Amino acid sequence: MGRRNRTARQLGDRPRSRSNRRDNESAPPSSGDSDDEAPADPVKALGYSPENQTVMLQTAMCIMNPTRSENRHSPLSAAPGNPPKRKRICLKRVMVDFLIGLFLDQVNRVYEMIHPVSFQTRYNAWWESQDRCDLEGNAALTADDEDFGLLVLRICLVSTQYLPHPKYPTTGILESTPKSTQRWLYTLADQVEKSQSPMRRPSLVTIQHRFYHICYLKNSSKIRESWFALSDAVKDAHELGLHLKDPGIPLSELEMELRRRAFWNLYAWDRFMCTYLGRWPLIPEEYCDVELPHDSLQAYFVSPYILTPFTDRLFHIKTARFMSAFMSPPSWKTDQYDPVIVADFAQRLQELIMDQLPPAYQLIGPDTSWDASEPAIVQKRQTLYLMLFGTKTLLYKGFVDPWKILSGDKKMLPPTPPTGLAASHQRTVVESTCRVIEVITELYHLSHSDDTRASERLFLLPVSLVESIATLSMYLLSVQTGERKPLRYIMEISPGTHLRSTYEIFVDAFALLRKQAQRSVIAKRGLKVLEKLHDMLHQASRDSSLLPQGGDTVIATGGFSGVPMAPDKTSQPGFSLESFLAPQAASVVFPEWMPLVGIGDRSWFFDDGPVFDGFSV
Repeated sequence: MGRRNRTARQLGDRPRSRSNRRDNESAPPSSGDSDDEAPADPVKALGYSPENQTVMLQTAMCIMNPTRSENRHSPLSAAPGNPPKRKRICLKRVMVDFLIGLFLDQVNRVYEMIHPVSFQTRYNAWWESQDRCDLEGNAALTADDEDFGLLVLRICLVSTQYLPHPKYPTTGILESTPKSTQRWLYTLADQVEKSQSPMRRPSLVTIQHRFYHICYLKNSSKIRESWFALSDAVKDAHELGLHLKDPGIPLSELEMELRRRAFWNLYAWDRFMCTYLGRWPLIPEEYCDVELPHDSLQAYFVSPYILTPFTDRLFHIKTARFMSAFMSPPSWKTDQYDPVIVADFAQRLQELIMDQLPPAYQLIGPDTSWDASEPAIVQKRQTLYLMLFGTKTLLYKGFVDPWKILSGDKKMLPPTPPTGLAASHQRTVVESTCRVIEVITELYHLSHSDDTRASERLFLLPVSLVESIATLSMYLLSVQTGERKPLRYIMEISPGTHLRSTYEIFVDAFALLRKQAQRSVIAKRGLKVLEKLHDMLHQASRDSSLLPQGGDTVIATGGFSGVPMAPDKTSQPGFSLESFLAPQAASVVFPEWMPLVGIGDRSWFFDDGPVFDGFSV
């Protein structure tokens, strides 16, 4: 069908300063942990012992060394247009080396924005410039060193979100708890950024540190703030010309590849925000001619086929482009209910993305011969599967409720179930959702232990789990109400159908959500939203072979209103529920958010505070 027209948000002019941030953004957001910890000494949180505290400012929020003049002043009170020259960014190297090592080993695999070899060279040079400033007394950091220092801080911040980690014990490295260290690193990074000259020109390092700020906010469930940070990064990328195939300046292939990776990682998150959260696209695709990353750096292996650390990310980007072309335009609001159009789009997804996967990432029978030597491939594979099955689920989402029962329409229900393509699409969306839950479960298992806080646990996994449970809920309610029979009765008369296995997966997924709610603020919110719905479906589906229950059997219709009945009556031959259930169909009251689940837009979960009694992440 060709490239579909899109509405793009134009990049407006505004000052380079970030003074438009919300007042409360200066406070470091929670990383999603539910633990409450007492504030630690800020100097110790940064790795300083009491005898070294003289290098810090006299304020309790010590951020940086001032110049060695008698007229000392704090950067917190400096005039916005005349920031003080900075000698160095006060950090203890043993702590920073530890967090950078964790990043390169565990975190960088997610986006592969950083080239480890070139980064390590620049990192060592940055420390030398820090030491030189100390020796020369009056020397100040250059703007490039400030930018790189901010990148170091943002990387360290994201690394703290992975702590505790079984491979990275912090004893003797951090002189405070990981959470306290995270808070003070956030404050330090925030103050360094605010003190930068508003007239400075962005560099690739600027884009990188903004991107990892986006990641930190996203992992902290601060989706709105993450979008604001994305806007800043996109404006800098535009000024730097990352969207251009030929930026007009001499660059090495390595520099061009890193620019391409930076741009397309921003693009992928922008399209995620657009497709799933209902935001306007910040990057207008029609104005960008930059090539996709060439995927030619640091190959894992080159025979019998080439696989690099960025290969999986390249397919994430291609999938984001597919969503932008087919599932983001305004026409999708109606096209998603057309079975012929959806079938055509699904065929394109299969041909353009899934059929092109290399053997190590194929959906069926992947090549696992390199998993032992390159453990990152295992997690990359499952994360890519989550993206692909999630996209497939979203593509078919309009058919999870083919009767349109949950759309709020109170008209008479159709007399027959869906047939043909509509019925096939309904089966596909349920199967894809179940595969998503299977992948989520495996990714939680790959996180090594319940105490590990990998970034996927903070955002990607819980939000996908909540959405998948909501989708299965919608399907089960649709079947129950459309058939005018309780789930238990349907499963008893059709024991060979996939309904029973789907309900079992739903129950297991909800148990996983309940467990993760103790560790993730998103899972906690999802539990609050879905718990009542789960209880109602549980009540409607009582069956001794699925869940141990005692007492009377409750027969419920789509409105969740139950009437106790003798346990043996529902199994009697010829027992008719139609006259009993039909009068209640008109009084069905579904959750206020339920119609929104069917359109694939996750903004109902993050933005609609009144629906969730003001509960917010």
